[in-house]
Amino acid sequence: MPPSATLSTAFLTKIRTYPTLPSHTWYYVTLITVSICNRPELIGSVLSHAFAHSAIPGSTDAAYVKEERAWLARNPNKLGKQDDQGRESALRILRRCREGLVKSGAIGGLPKAINSLYHLRKQHEPHLLDNLPESSSLHPLVSTYPTDRPNSMPLEFISLHGDPTPSPSSSSPPSPISSSPITNPTLPFLNRGSQFFNTLYGPKISKKVLTNLQKSSPDLQILATWIYALILSESSVLSPKETSFALIAALVPQDVNAQLQPHLQGAINNGATQEETDGVQKVVIKICEELGVVWKTGAAKL
Repeated sequence: MPPSATLSTAFLTKIRTYPTLPSHTWYYVTLITVSICNRPELIGSVLSHAFAHSAIPGSTDAAYVKEERAWLARNPNKLGKQDDQGRESALRILRRCREGLVKSGAIGGLPKAINSLYHLRKQHEPHLLDNLPESSSLHPLVSTYPTDRPNSMPLEFISLHGDPTPSPSSSSPPSPISSSPITNPTLPFLNRGSQFFNTLYGPKISKKVLTNLQKSSPDLQILATWIYALILSESSVLSPKETSFALIAALVPQDVNAQLQPHLQGAINNGATQEETDGVQKVVIKICEELGVVWKTGAAKL
């Protein structure tokens, strides 16, 4: 099938209403798939459809967003508003889209994530952007909202220039599946990454994955450690289960069944049902087919 020049309203409606797709996932799953397929120019149509059909009416307006931000200030640890019909505010939708694309960049390529996040930013009004950190703390690890990544790196651990400084007690990061607890109080996110890694793969498979990484290149272990600790295990915007859906959306288009297979099981390990996991994978396959993706073999299944 030749690649689609656009994603039609009829096609997006089919994706949005797919019966086994979990609630509040269609838009970020679609954006991730589009991004990995290197079609960021399609992001505008997806976002417009999300605002028209999944967002609370009027929630893109500046006055609404101002009131919602005031509500968020009074309700810490909230991501954004939802109404009694299951619709989400535009602010909440955008935050989840951005987080999904950030996480997809960890396993699908940073250049594609950069291009897609740029296109996403150009498709909505500036008042829907989250405020940047103060200029004195512009390092991403001390960005204060909406993720809790800054809580992983205390300010006293940041150098005067805003760059992370190696821990004096350890010159190399621990394994993502370290069996002993990490005691360095300045690096609690490594515990978070370890827990996420172990839960996602399960105790037996996680050891096998780590062994394969080490045999291929010891540096792969370092890469995995920091990706899981800083990026994938963060759960204030996308839960572990929703993160697994994001990873499935990023892996299916790449035709990497050896990596996809454990992540399908990982979604189950993170609390998804098999029906939900199948629904996400089938939707991603439909989007890929619409965009002309061809696989060497069929996508892996549970």
